[in-house]
Amino acid sequence: MIKKSIMKFLFKICVVTAVLSFISCSASLENKFGSVYFSIGSNSSREADFPFAGSGQTFSLTVTLDGDYKSSRTTKFTDSATIIFEEVPVSSKIFAHAEIHLLEGDKKILKYSGTSEPLVVQEEENILSILMKEALTVKFVTDATSSSFFEQSIEYGQTVTRPDDPVDPSGDREFLAWNAENGSAPFDFSAPIESNTTIIAKWWNKPNDFVKVDGTTFNGEELNPVSFVFTEDTEITIGNLYVCNHEVTQAEYETYCAYPSGSSPNGSDKQNYPVYYVNWYDTLVYCNFRSIDEGLTPCYSISGTTNPKEWPGIIGNDETKYYGPASSSNTWNEVSYNENANGYRLPTEAEWEYVARGGNAWKSFKISGCNNEDEYGQYAQCDDINGSVKEIKKLNPNSLEIYDMSGNVSEWCFTHPEAEAGDEPVCPTRGGSYADNKTVCYVNYQRTSEPHERDEYTGFRIVRNRK
Repeated sequence: MIKKSIMKFLFKICVVTAVLSFISCSASLENKFGSVYFSIGSNSSREADFPFAGSGQTFSLTVTLDGDYKSSRTTKFTDSATIIFEEVPVSSKIFAHAEIHLLEGDKKILKYSGTSEPLVVQEEENILSILMKEALTVKFVTDATSSSFFEQSIEYGQTVTRPDDPVDPSGDREFLAWNAENGSAPFDFSAPIESNTTIIAKWWNKPNDFVKVDGTTFNGEELNPVSFVFTEDTEITIGNLYVCNHEVTQAEYETYCAYPSGSSPNGSDKQNYPVYYVNWYDTLVYCNFRSIDEGLTPCYSISGTTNPKEWPGIIGNDETKYYGPASSSNTWNEVSYNENANGYRLPTEAEWEYVARGGNAWKSFKISGCNNEDEYGQYAQCDDINGSVKEIKKLNPNSLEIYDMSGNVSEWCFTHPEAEAGDEPVCPTRGGSYADNKTVCYVNYQRTSEPHERDEYTGFRIVRNRK
């Protein structure tokens, strides 16, 4: 009786019986043929018995010859099986591949496989000897918090087939990558599988403070108030976005970045107040550091790298944290922007204005969320020249449930710094600040600052591409 306890071991199947029969009476080798035998089961001599023999289960044995002679044979069996290849030319150089599948109805489950050493066919004793290895299981875990998974059976030393990316029906999670079991790095689908393997889906879980905003294509219709970005002679496509519903706070910023000496924000409530004293360069540093930390693909590259620690002119270290240059930098001004990356980034001016106006509803708002001048104070922190920055999310949001797009702090947007002849390059800011009058806080108002400038009136908001 065959013991089932040896299922986990590699075993070597050697064939006992070999018969060479002459098909031709000619004495020349090229006219002689032999038979090649492969046997498995209770009647064969081997180092380990076939572990499933006697189980009553049905299996499929497939042996494929390759090389000078190509052929394939398949047979079903329960306890033993023999496959014979006849009329194989003598002196042929061949090798064989064998697979054993468990048959369960219409399902074929790979259990063992192996490939022989090359064989030169002789006039007799052509016996295939194949080192069979137990098939491996590759488990894809789609949700690390539950038992949701599916499996692939794969032969030892082969690569696994990458499955389709899973989709979260709720839309609140975005699939990022298939990661190795420890979750620390993407799984290498080109690497051979040599043991049972678990591959885990890595997700970006939408934080509660990010809003899904659907995109649109603008084809030149007139907007009220008139836009300097969405004009009658332009076609602009806005993609689907995740938009942070508040300006980046001091606590969020200080997770990854620092401030120059003598220019840090005042106050102790870092969780609820927007960051300021940050220049346009600092926002690039923050976006990439946060993207890397959350396993996203950074959007910005300087001098060929997306790692801000390697950007020329960056200031700081891992202990003190980092910030950008305090003077204009041509190297930083030429930053590369990967529009297809899924990391955090600044909105473009068009995206910022689109969101401030309420998205594809295109409300006729002057102040984001409001078209009634008597109610501006319920939506915008402005007209407070002697005041200071205000707490986030204390006033009403706009129609997308996004706060403070008018007033509080002006918000950096992304475009490559531009300059008139002889002038310093500039970058756009939008939305106005607490110290500005309401006209500067209008959704269509454009203002620019030099990318290295830091002041108490300017912060930023982040977005992400959404599939």
